[in-house]
Amino acid sequence: MKKVLIGMGLLVLFVTGMAFMSYTNASDKEVTLRTNVEANIKSCKSNRDKLHNTLSNMLNVPREFMESSKQAFMDVYPQLMEGRYGDERGGALMSWVTESNPSYDMESAKDLYSNLQIAIESNFKEFDTKQNSLISAWQEHHNFINKWWNKNIWNLDERGEIEITILESSRVTEEYSNGGQYDGVNLFE
Repeated sequence: MKKVLIGMGLLVLFVTGMAFMSYTNASDKEVTLRTNVEANIKSCKSNRDKLHNTLSNMLNVPREFMESSKQAFMDVYPQLMEGRYGDERGGALMSWVTESNPSYDMESAKDLYSNLQIAIESNFKEFDTKQNSLISAWQEHHNFINKWWNKNIWNLDERGEIEITILESSRVTEEYSNGGQYDGVNLFE
């Protein structure tokens, strides 16, 4: 009888230890998944801030370049024309000479705007990747806490869902709110 009691005691201890280890493992995994989602939220915010800062700084480069170029052109051109056509050289007497007047060259800004376009595309792609990673981390956490054992035995669902915000345009919100009807986009409006 003594052996049976010792055996039963060891079995209860073993089952209790296994249940404790199982709960500890599930709880630790939930904490890890929750922390992962929270880190992804911070990463998305940081990346979005970087996107705005990069684009606003890059927008200023071509704008400043064009303004400086216009100013330099306006500083030089009137004086150049006055020197060519003023009375110092005989006025209209030299009008038979064919001249090539300087032009305001827009070609030099092409590369600046091309770089801006590439930066816009790559920064938005990077942000989209971050948001997809956040959605995936949220999904993994959601699935884990709602599995039968974790929900009904360990009550991990009581810790709550993690709220995430996915940035989307008002156009997307409107299209999804009307049953998913999409009328296309007119690029030339």
